[in-house]
Amino acid sequence: MITPINKGNLSALNNNAEKTQKLESQGQLQKQNSGLQSQRGDRVELSSQVKLFKSLEQEVKKMPEFDQSKVDRIKQAISDGEYSINHERLANAILAADNEGKW
Repeated sequence: MITPINKGNLSALNNNAEKTQKLESQGQLQKQNSGLQSQRGDRVELSSQVKLFKSLEQEVKKMPEFDQSKVDRIKQAISDGEYSINHERLANAILAADNEGKW
């Protein structure tokens, strides 16, 4: 299953990446490649998953907190009197959030 990356779950992914990295550095995970040994002894390499998480973390940090173009479109629609609210949908969303304990 693929989990979408967003700022809400980034810290959990980062924590998992850090745990994996810590376990690898402590030698508690099995080596996946036979080429992990060098002439000087053992070395630690980050798994591809940890590298991916670190890369995604940097990309998410670059993202804006909100979609400014969407905000601008909604503002314009309100100004033009073209923005309509589906009151039933809004009420259902509020009730659902309340039932989930998000309030």
